Amino acid sequence: MLVQRNRLKKRQPGEVFLIFLTSGSQGELSAISAVSPLLPFGKKNDRKTSRAELVQMVKKVLILHAWYNKPQDDWYPWLKMELERKGYEVNVPELPTMDFDLPSLEKLTQFVKRLIDEETIVVGHSLGGVLALRLGEKIKYRKMILVAGWDYDDLYPQHRLFWKNKINHDLIKKNIEERIVIHSDNDLYLTAFQAENMSKRLEGKFILVEGAGHFTKKDGVAEIPQILDFL
Repeated sequence: MLVQRNRLKKRQPGEVFLIFLTSGSQGELSAISAVSPLLPFGKKNDRKTSRAELVQMVKKVLILHAWYNKPQDDWYPWLKMELERKGYEVNVPELPTMDFDLPSLEKLTQFVKRLIDEETIVVGHSLGGVLALRLGEKIKYRKMILVAGWDYDDLYPQHRLFWKNKINHDLIKKNIEERIVIHSDNDLYLTAFQAENMSKRLEGKFILVEGAGHFTKKDGVAEIPQILDFL
C-alpha cells in the first residue's frame, strides 16, 4: 500500500488557546489565556490583537459533498465533529444543483465563492472534488483535500457542464499552497493509478486507503482518519 503522510505542524504562538476576550477603548480585543503555555494563568497578553487578526486565527474548513449527497451523508458529520473538537469552524453546505441530473458548475461556483477566503481548507468528495479543482483555478485558498476525485473529462453526459475546458493544473498550483489526494485501492469508478497521476499533475501528496471504495456509507465508510493527518 502506498501511503505518504506529512507530520502535523506545531501550533504557532497565538494560534489557539484564546478563551476569553475583553474589549478595549479602540475596539481592539485583548486575549486572555486559561491554558496557553505562553502566558501565565489569567494574565493578559501585552500585545493588542485586532479583530482582523482574530478572524485569521480561526481555522476554517469547507466540505463539498458528492453528487446526489447531502451534508448529513457519508463521513461528513464525523469530520465536522472531529474538527470542531479541534477548534475549527466547519461549513458543510447543501450545494445547489448537486441533486440535479445536470449539476451546474456556474451556479455552484457562484454559491461557494462566498464561503471561501485565502485561509479556508477545502475538502471535496467525488464531484465535490472536481468542484474544488475548478474553484482552485479561480480562487486562492489555503489547502485542497480531494477524496475520490478526478481531473479529467469523465465523458459522463450529466457532468458535461464541468468540462467545457480542461483543468489548468498550473493555476491550481499557483493558487493552492498544499494539495492532497486521498483514494482507495478498490474504487469502482476511478483507479488508484488515475488518482496517483492526478496527484503528480497537481504536485501534491497521494494517500492510498485500502478497501474504502468510493468512500461512501455503501462502502462501509463513515470515517476517514487519514484526513486528520493533514488538518
